[in-house]
Amino acid sequence: MPVAELLAAQAVASAWLGAAWQTRTPGRLDPEGELVREVVAATRGRRADDAYLALHALATIPAASWRDDVARALATAPPGLVPIWAVDPSTHVPEPPVRALRWSDPWGSELVHLLYFAEPIEHSVIVFETTVGGRYIRSMSVGTQDADPDPVIGNMTMAEIELDEALADVAESLRQTDLTWPPQDDLDFVMSRALTHWRTLGHDNDADRTPITDDERHRLIGEFLEEFIAEQGVEVDQDVAEVLADTFIDFGDGYLNGGVLAWNPGEVELFMLDWVHRKVLLEPAYMDALPKVLAAWVRFALRREGVAPAYITPVVERVTALREEYVDALGDSGRAGPAKELMTRLLADGADLQDQGAVNRVIGGYNAEQNARRALDR
Repeated sequence: MPVAELLAAQAVASAWLGAAWQTRTPGRLDPEGELVREVVAATRGRRADDAYLALHALATIPAASWRDDVARALATAPPGLVPIWAVDPSTHVPEPPVRALRWSDPWGSELVHLLYFAEPIEHSVIVFETTVGGRYIRSMSVGTQDADPDPVIGNMTMAEIELDEALADVAESLRQTDLTWPPQDDLDFVMSRALTHWRTLGHDNDADRTPITDDERHRLIGEFLEEFIAEQGVEVDQDVAEVLADTFIDFGDGYLNGGVLAWNPGEVELFMLDWVHRKVLLEPAYMDALPKVLAAWVRFALRREGVAPAYITPVVERVTALREEYVDALGDSGRAGPAKELMTRLLADGADLQDQGAVNRVIGGYNAEQNARRALDR
C-alpha cells in the first residue's frame, strides 16, 4: 500500500469533517454524520465516481457513528473505483504512536503534547493546550519533526510519557474542547481534529473525576490552619480562615485540572474575578479576608504540590495584584449567578426556605426582571 497516499487521504478526510463540524449549532449537533450521509446518497447520482472516492477517504478515519454506513456503501463500489490506498473501515484500526513527549509549565496550566507515529509514514501530532478554566486545545496540527525537540521551552520542561497515558491525555483534552461553545475555530485545529480523534480512538475517558473525600478535605483544612496560624498569627479569625479554605477546596475540586491544590496564576484570576462572585454567598467579613487567606492557601497548596519556591511566588503575587479588582467586583451585583442571586434575595426578604409559595414569589420576581432586561436589550 502506498503509505504516503494513505496519510494524505486521512488529512483530506479530516479537513472535510472539520469543515462540517464547524457548522454545528445547538439544534444541529451531528453535521459530520450529515456530510457522510450526503456523500453516500451521492453514490446514486451523476457524480457517483467522486462520491465513492470521497467515501474511501472517509473510511481511513471512520467514526463509530457512521462507519457502518460507509462500509455498506463501499461494498457496492465498482472494482475500478477502489484506490490503491483504500482500507476496509470495518477492520481498519488507528496506527499507534511510537513515542510521546509532553511539555508543561511549572503549574500544569500550559501543555504541549507531541505524539510520534511511524505509520502510515513517519509523522507527528502536536497539541497546544491550556487547562485554565477547563482543558482547551488552542491549536493542533499534523506534520513532521525534522530535528530533536528542545527539552526546555521558556518555563516549560519536557518529559517522556507512556503511550497509553499520552493518548488518553489528548483524547480527554479533545473531548473537553469539543464541549466548548462556540466551537473552536482555529484552522489547524479544525483541519486535524477528526484525524486526531481517530489517532486517540479507544482512549477517551469521560468518567467524572473522583471528588475529594471528606476525610481528605478535613485533613487539608486542618494542616492549612496550623500553618496559617503559625505564619499569620491572629490577624484573621480562625473560623473565617476555615470557611475560606473549604471554599478554595470546592473550587479546586471542581475546576483545577491537577486537583484541589494545583493553583496557577490563571486560575487565581478566574477565582477572584469570576467564580467567587457568581457562586459564593458569604458574609462581608469573609469576603474581605479572602485575598489574604487565598495568598496563604496558594502558598500552602503549591508547597504540597512540590512546586519550586521561585514558581510559587508569581501565583501569590497574582493574588495581591488582583486585590483591587476583586474588591471592586464585590460591589457589582450583576456578576452573581442565578443561584447566588436568588439565595441573596431570599435571605434579604427573610423568606422561609421551606415555604414554597414564598420561594416561588422571589423566583417569579427575579424571572420577570430578567425577561424585562432581555426585552430592553433587543
